[in-house]
Amino acid sequence: MEKSLKGISEYGGVKAAQDELKEILERAADLRAYISGHEAGAEMLRRENQEEFDKVQNAADEVLAENNPHRFRKSEYIIDSIETRIGRNGELYKCGVGNAELWTYANALLALYFAATGKKDNAERIIEGIESRIGRDGELYKVGVGNAELWTDDTALMALYFAATGKKDNAERIIAGIESRIGRDGELYKTSVGNAKICTVPNAIMALYFAATGKKDNAERIIAGIESRIGRDGELYKAGRDDARLWTYTNAVMALYFAVTEKRDNADRIIEGIESRIGRDGELYKAGVGNAGLWTYSNALIALHFAVREGARLEAI
Repeated sequence: MEKSLKGISEYGGVKAAQDELKEILERAADLRAYISGHEAGAEMLRRENQEEFDKVQNAADEVLAENNPHRFRKSEYIIDSIETRIGRNGELYKCGVGNAELWTYANALLALYFAATGKKDNAERIIEGIESRIGRDGELYKVGVGNAELWTDDTALMALYFAATGKKDNAERIIAGIESRIGRDGELYKTSVGNAKICTVPNAIMALYFAATGKKDNAERIIAGIESRIGRDGELYKAGRDDARLWTYTNAVMALYFAVTEKRDNADRIIEGIESRIGRDGELYKAGVGNAGLWTYSNALIALHFAVREGARLEAI
């Protein structure tokens, strides 16, 4: 009897301990749920605050970048060398080292560069010089002072400048003139009035124009045409159909297109190819494979490419 009572007593003690343990575990589970709920709330709060913080930080970074005098350091080295080694005649830049011709192409590129990097007065002076000293034939711009030829690349660059600076009507009139007076061969534009040759540069500039004005499909069709009908030699693009020469300006404009459309790996490969296969003379890039000439337009294109990589935009400057 005593043994039985002892067993019952021990059993009762174990049962009480089990009940107490169960209650502790339940309280622990409740506490874990409580903590978990608060952690989830805290994580949500952190994410919301992080998103807000990131917005503020990004806005601050943009303001700092826009007011940073060294923002376009890499491109400015090239522009400074154009100023000192090539120079200007009045408001218009000369064609290259040892070449004092004044061309629309080189000057339109420099106007674009200055507009994209916040030096709008410089840009406007150049455009006024092109209008007054070179001029147009209808809606198409002449090649240069003393040269009345009408080429796609000069005129398309002027259209790109006007589109980027908010003069949409001017840009569209110019593009309509290219379509009606120069025209295309399939998806690729001809070189000039009276010249049906298919070249990379005018087509890459037209693709740039369409990319910058939101006509992505037009731009991609042109680039696909360049790839399939003109092609490359390694990482560098050929000058044109049946023209295998490798020029800096041909490839710089393709690099600029890829930078604007955020295909940075493509742009990097081209610039590396220019560096390794063509090279530089000081800060200025040579004209092409086997040609050590130093041209304004080649270097203006590379400077514009670097400026875009450094944050400049060609849309709605």
